[in-house]
Amino acid sequence: MEFKPLAVALCTEDKNLQADFNSNLANSLAKLSDAYKGPDVFLGEDAACKLVAYDCDLAVGAIIGLAGLAPNLAFLEAGVDLALANKESIVCASYLLDQAMAKSKAIILPVDSEHAAISECLKAGERSDFKRIWLTASGGPFRTWEAANIALATKEEALKHPTWQMGAKITIDSATMMNKGLEMIEAAYLFKVKADDIQVVVHPQSIIHSAVEWQDGQVTAEMSFPNMEAPIKAAIFYPNKLEGLTEPFNFFDERARNLTFYPPDFNKFPCLALAKSAMIEGGIAPLVLNAANEAAVQCFLHDQIRLGQIATSVEAALDDCRKLNINQVHDLAELLALDQKYRNFVRNYLHV
Repeated sequence: MEFKPLAVALCTEDKNLQADFNSNLANSLAKLSDAYKGPDVFLGEDAACKLVAYDCDLAVGAIIGLAGLAPNLAFLEAGVDLALANKESIVCASYLLDQAMAKSKAIILPVDSEHAAISECLKAGERSDFKRIWLTASGGPFRTWEAANIALATKEEALKHPTWQMGAKITIDSATMMNKGLEMIEAAYLFKVKADDIQVVVHPQSIIHSAVEWQDGQVTAEMSFPNMEAPIKAAIFYPNKLEGLTEPFNFFDERARNLTFYPPDFNKFPCLALAKSAMIEGGIAPLVLNAANEAAVQCFLHDQIRLGQIATSVEAALDDCRKLNINQVHDLAELLALDQKYRNFVRNYLHV
């Protein structure tokens, strides 16, 4: 209760988790000596959407996966600017986000370090002078592995990211490089560019967070030591620049002495190739890509499949969705139904 929130949402129906939360909340409140009586507490799948009733001028959307879409939409529809760290909302429902923003005039501010960097770099020139985005990727834990070994990697190996400390789902996506594929789709939407305008570059040190190349050949890059404080701060205090909090960049620091860059290997990381294909195809392909990936990653995290089966499951789902001849879904309910259809498709495909 350090920050004394007005409300808390717990998006679970698990009675044990709810009981643990209530017990911890009671213990925390008992230790306070002031008049704070605790937050309003909402439980269940739609709990986060109920927070929109509280007066605020900015929401940080950081729920992992498509589960973040409904609350993100709720805040945008209410006219609340959204600092977005949930790329799946954009991948699956960019047109719903556009509709919400067109009506309310709210805006999206990117929180992913790469997209926050691109946003800063684009300020250095005129849009007519833009040539391409260089989207950096750490390469994950398997950058130097052979393809056959990556396909058989264990959960423990896949969760050992060399640069970032993140949740399990996004860490697995980084291991397969699906995360970078989703970020390509996100970048195309946020900055209104085509697939050919985005070049992924593997940069293991994660110091250059992304860059923009101009027509005259010059490149503007954003550099800082790996830390999410900078992009979060930039979004929260936009458009102002707040001093402090972030570690200053030092060219003489040991971490900055050997910066390396490599092209991505689409054969070793087929998820990256599948994401690029879905981005070019458009329509419902990105939605199906995400649904299949989320389902397969959960199977992997539950030790039901091998890492390599994530990509084969996603590919099978994308092949199947082409039979539907659906270019676009029209509302959230239809979108969620299609998402569930392909989560079930993957589980059946994997026999789990």
